[in-house]
Amino acid sequence: SGQASDDPGLHAADDRQREIYLSRYKPSDYDFSRTSQDPYFARQVAIRLEEVRRCYRGGVALDLCCGAGHYALPLAQHVERIIGIDFSPEMIEAARKRAAEQGCGNVVFCVANARHLPLESASAALVYSFAALYTIPAVEEVVAEVARVLQPGGVAILEFGALYSLNTLVCRATPGIAGPCHLPLPQIMGILRRCGLGVERDRSFQLLPLWGNRPWWLRPLLHPGWKWLMSREIAGRMLDERLSSLPLVRHFAFRHMIICRKPG
Repeated sequence: SGQASDDPGLHAADDRQREIYLSRYKPSDYDFSRTSQDPYFARQVAIRLEEVRRCYRGGVALDLCCGAGHYALPLAQHVERIIGIDFSPEMIEAARKRAAEQGCGNVVFCVANARHLPLESASAALVYSFAALYTIPAVEEVVAEVARVLQPGGVAILEFGALYSLNTLVCRATPGIAGPCHLPLPQIMGILRRCGLGVERDRSFQLLPLWGNRPWWLRPLLHPGWKWLMSREIAGRMLDERLSSLPLVRHFAFRHMIICRKPG
């Protein structure tokens, strides 16, 4: 599972994704100060940070596809050491600058390919990746690398995008974004199993798209008011998560934050 694919079509798709991201994936476009003003996505960020803090038990944490350090830096005070990896030199430069400004000496950022992580086997106690894996072709190679660098008993918190979701329709109808690499939920679970990771929990979100304005026939469900409603909490969990986790609908929720463990 960890070997790079020899499929030329896959490499071409990967190159197209990279070209789009290098032109559009800018630190200025991922400003968490703006995100914090959106009740739904601000709550999503908080949930991700809470989950990492809950699962961390010491050692090195790997922030996979770390961007400009938006998760690594808030976690620095809770983690012994964090290694952030991203393919974008511009994002890594921004992350290093922010880490220096905030005095985060236990966080290291480097440019690398998620399919070929520059870490020794069994060197990370925890790996997390948010809002990134559903843009990567041949994601099984990435998951295999995650399993390789995890210590026995280590935890991975990996966020995937489900294919059979309204969000997939919005992505396909939106020009100028990288092609979605969403997968059916059973296929996602199969990838984790083949790579030797045992699933402990699947936290499901985003039953509605909650962004965009296409296709036209979905516009009643694209109104921003839905984000406010779905961000409301019921017994400590967002309404969105409550609805998205129902057995009959979870396969149609887009965002799956899966907490898994490497046996050991």
